[in-house]
Amino acid sequence: MIRIVLDDNGLIARWHSLDRSFAERYRGALAMMGAIAQREIARAAPAGATGILAHSITWEVRGSGWRSSAVVFSTDEPLKVLAVEYGRRPGKFPPWREGSALALWVKRMLGGDERVSFLVARAIARRGTKARRFFERGATQAEPKIVQVWSTLVAELEAVL
Repeated sequence: MIRIVLDDNGLIARWHSLDRSFAERYRGALAMMGAIAQREIARAAPAGATGILAHSITWEVRGSGWRSSAVVFSTDEPLKVLAVEYGRRPGKFPPWREGSALALWVKRMLGGDERVSFLVARAIARRGTKARRFFERGATQAEPKIVQVWSTLVAELEAVL
C-alpha cells in the first residue's frame, strides 16, 4: 500500500468548532486529491494490449466527517494488479489458456494462439516478470499536487480558527 501522509497542524482535532460547510469543503478536497492520484496512477499504468489495467484505476472517499480518506485502487483482478506492480518471481506458470489475460495479451500483441501463450507462460515461469511500480510512480507524481490542495485547505481553516 502506498500512503501519502499530510500534516493538519492540529486542525482536525478542533473539528467540532467548525461548521458543516468546512466539513463539506474537507470532503471536496479529499475528492480532488483522490482524482489527482487516480489520474497520475492511471497514466503510469502500462497500456498492455487492452488498456484495461489503466482504465481500472478508480478512487472513492471512504468514511464520514473528518475521519474520511481518499482511497485509490484498481477494479481489475487483484493478482494481476499485484503481479504488474511488484513483478513476479520465477516459479509456477501463470494462467495461459484461452480466456486468460495472458492469452488475450498474446493474441493482441503477438498475434499468437494457445501454443504461443504456453511459450510466454513458460518464459514467465522460468524468468519471472519485472516490477512496473505504476502505483508508486503515480503516487510520487501526484504528491506535490495533493500537498498543494491540502495546504490550501489548511490555510482556509487556519484563517477561520
